[in-house]
Amino acid sequence: MLTVTLDFTNELGRVVRRLSDPTSVKDLIESLGVPHCEVGSVFSRVAGGEIPLDFLSIDGDVLEIHGAVPRQLVDPSFLCDGHLGKLARLLRVMGFDTAWDNSWSEARIERFFPAAFPCSNERPWTTPC
Repeated sequence: MLTVTLDFTNELGRVVRRLSDPTSVKDLIESLGVPHCEVGSVFSRVAGGEIPLDFLSIDGDVLEIHGAVPRQLVDPSFLCDGHLGKLARLLRVMGFDTAWDNSWSEARIERFFPAAFPCSNERPWTTPC
């Protein structure tokens, strides 16, 4: 029987789990209802540093779990290509600076507005919505 303590840095606090078999940190966290994509980093006191989510639990370990830091857009502006008119309207209603024209193509947006945050369902844009 393994005992693992999970120390969350948010309102979940400290949770002690008793396990019959070694379990990955990801599965331990998700068993408490926390999606693994909400985890920023995990530190193990037994391993002595940051560990990946696929790390198997060790008896007596204390895991410090830090939440993911949300990405902040500094002055968010959006350019939507021709087929995203409804999305452009919704972004404007939510207060975002959004430009849209039915005749714009992805190539034109990329050429004339290289620093913009592109919204497209096409690839290979590196930062799609």
